[in-house]
Amino acid sequence: MKLCRKCGVEKPLDKFRENSRGYLCSPCTDCRSISNKTYRKNHFERLKKIRQHPEQRKRDTASTRRWQARNPEKARALELAKNHKATQNLSDFYIKSLLRKAGINKEVVPSWFLESYRFYLKAKRLIRGGDA
Repeated sequence: MKLCRKCGVEKPLDKFRENSRGYLCSPCTDCRSISNKTYRKNHFERLKKIRQHPEQRKRDTASTRRWQARNPEKARALELAKNHKATQNLSDFYIKSLLRKAGINKEVVPSWFLESYRFYLKAKRLIRGGDA
């Protein structure tokens, strides 16, 4: 058990993350999560500008690729979950991929066409007996 320095509640050790030197951090993961969310909310524009910088995007991409190489099973599971969610929600990305498979390789697909196709897919699912 360890005392969180932020909320003052005693929590099990698995509720604290390790820092780079192997020591447990003083705020628990719940408090750190709340703190991070608040920071991101209050500094949204600044963080957006940083993420859009070409050098930062290269670093992020390289970091993601390294993680994927070290964790192929987790990476595959995340990709499958993302694809399943896109399929269920009929996202624009999913609809565009279906259109590409059907031979419609337009760079820019009008939004009205995406909405029409989304409506068509929902109707098709309802007829088939699945969720819309």
